[in-house]
Amino acid sequence: MKKLIAVTAFSLLALSCSDKLSESKVEKLVNECLANKPSYGTNTLQTGKVNYLSKEAVATYEQLQSKGLLTIEEKLPEERYSFKYHLITLTDKSKPFVTESKTNSNNTTVNSIRLYTKKIDKVGSIQEIPSMNMAEVKIIYKKDDKTPFYDELEGDKTDFITKNIMVKKTENKGWVYCD
Repeated sequence: MKKLIAVTAFSLLALSCSDKLSESKVEKLVNECLANKPSYGTNTLQTGKVNYLSKEAVATYEQLQSKGLLTIEEKLPEERYSFKYHLITLTDKSKPFVTESKTNSNNTTVNSIRLYTKKIDKVGSIQEIPSMNMAEVKIIYKKDDKTPFYDELEGDKTDFITKNIMVKKTENKGWVYCD
């Protein structure tokens, strides 16, 4: 009788501590990660002395200028064998949306511009890979908190993004993501 009670108690304990990955568990893991490190949709925008802009690019910059996000000036060649260029400057209104800037040797800065914030909308399929202590999960993100740059710089105007992520199973912490 004692063995039966012990086996039953052990079975119930094992079942209650089962660490099967569920949709709600994945959603909690991803939301915790996004709270600590938000994920953005971005695109790049050149500023400074920019050479060789296409007509389409100039039109995009002019649209952004009409929204008060930047200024663009066409400059004529200063020397005989130089080309026209554009002098582009971000305004104070646009600076909160710049996530990263890198200046190259041509006095041009490549700015990474935030277009929207990714928020989890739905957890799709979950495929556990026990041999690797991992799981591949399909996540559907909603494009939230769209910035003024979104209409001009975002190529994919759909409201959702589907992405596959990998979730790792550890001995101490169970399932983890974004560690």
